[in-house]
Amino acid sequence: MGTLSYGLENKVVVVTGASRGIGLEIARLLIAQDARVVIRGRKPEGLAAAEDELQGGDNLLAIAARRAAPFMGVYGIARAGIEMMTRVIAQELAPFNVQINAVAPCMVRTRVSEPFWSNPDIYEQVVKTIPMGRIAEPADVAQPALFLCSPGANFITGQTLTVDGGATAV
Repeated sequence: MGTLSYGLENKVVVVTGASRGIGLEIARLLIAQDARVVIRGRKPEGLAAAEDELQGGDNLLAIAARRAAPFMGVYGIARAGIEMMTRVIAQELAPFNVQINAVAPCMVRTRVSEPFWSNPDIYEQVVKTIPMGRIAEPADVAQPALFLCSPGANFITGQTLTVDGGATAV
């Protein structure tokens, strides 16, 4: 069985948080689809490592974002801000046929969330809230992101796709 083609050849896609975890997996799949990928992150050293790992050649561009604070800040507020930013920028760029969408995953098995999923007690509590009975893997989030970048999503903009194994459905 062959790999599904999303028709992303030469399409330009910006992936934030792409130095590791979900963003890195999304960038990897986009490059495999011949998309032109711009990766962004807070730390130049993380982006340099991602650039080395991805080996995207001319299809990859990595410039780090500024570091806002020595700590991560209030994560929930940041996520809400990203959803609103997605809607606002989508409205601004829609006349130019530019689609802006986001994904909102539940807990994903990444290095950032390792303190939670590696602790059996916490993991069990989290999994109880997810009808599919497990946390997500990076590819579980990256595949829907590919769809949002594809021609199949040409009339979808300003949306945040929840990828949570049904957690918000209950």
